[in-house]
Amino acid sequence: MNIYHPIRMDQIASLRKRREHQNAAALQNKMLELLTKKKVSTRRLAADTSHLEKQNEEEQFDEESSVPWRAIVDAEIREAKACFGERGRNIFDMTLVSSMFRNVDADDVVIEDTEVPFGAVYAHFGNSAKLTIGDDRWIEGAYLREVNHGREAEVSIIFVCNHPEADITDVVPLGITYKRLTTAVSVSLPRTMSVGVAVKERGFSGDPAIIVQSAVLGDALRMAVNGLLYINLPRADVEFDYPEAAPRELVSQAIKVDDTSKVRRSRTTLDALGYVRVNFCGRAIRAKHGVALAGMSQGGRAVAEPHWRRGHWRRVAVGVGRAGREWRMIEPTIVNASAGVPKRGKIHIVHPMPGPNG
Repeated sequence: MNIYHPIRMDQIASLRKRREHQNAAALQNKMLELLTKKKVSTRRLAADTSHLEKQNEEEQFDEESSVPWRAIVDAEIREAKACFGERGRNIFDMTLVSSMFRNVDADDVVIEDTEVPFGAVYAHFGNSAKLTIGDDRWIEGAYLREVNHGREAEVSIIFVCNHPEADITDVVPLGITYKRLTTAVSVSLPRTMSVGVAVKERGFSGDPAIIVQSAVLGDALRMAVNGLLYINLPRADVEFDYPEAAPRELVSQAIKVDDTSKVRRSRTTLDALGYVRVNFCGRAIRAKHGVALAGMSQGGRAVAEPHWRRGHWRRVAVGVGRAGREWRMIEPTIVNASAGVPKRGKIHIVHPMPGPNG
């Protein structure tokens, strides 16, 4: 079962509270033991911080845990998650389309009037996005939310990473988990700036080990904007559902729009089991672009190697008098798809149509 970052943070917060209570109880018992055996005075015990320091050492809260940038990132993530929670906890799972997004040009896109649905969402890219930052680490998703700094409207984006030990956090030291959760970077994308310019000029803040990987961060920003444009499409392939591993009998009730006691009970049960409602993107597209491995020849003659012809976004006129504007995605296509999985792509830079202001 996939554990999305916002849900994982909830579970870790609960675990951390439980673990800290256990550590506090153990510390109290140790102090009582020392006092009972009269091995130390109350005054000396109150001044002794070695027991607390030992607990922090055991939980692996070290110097790396308290560097200034980590505290700032931690505060930013908590603010983004709080906003995400206030706006309905909307998660968009893009694992099925993130590989396609890598073949869709977005550098010329300006998100001037593209809304963040609900004002704040979490977009999950998964490992298929190939935003790798280490042997077992990658950028797995991003919190997106509307912000206004004075008169300038921006979209705040916080990129978060996977947790290689997410399935065993109950036995992993809290310090390790804390550092994993705060391995992140943030950036603000002005609504008047193209993605290509933002990649070159906007500064990222957060984990220095990620900031130096400018190519990965550029791809991550393009991925986030592709995802934002995609979920704003009038006919986007988005399905509101629970993860496939969730009990289907409960799911069939929980996804109903009726507000009945049975529906509420099903949702409560699924929540208790750790299954969250998610907007899954690209389930229909998966079938369209799925290709099987095959030979590199047909009828005894050589054929061109399969490759992606890159997609792009186009601004089109819509509505009465064609006065409105909306984005349309020209999907990437696979040339010679029957010959196998593409290993390369052909880049086509396509400039968007001018808007009403030129």
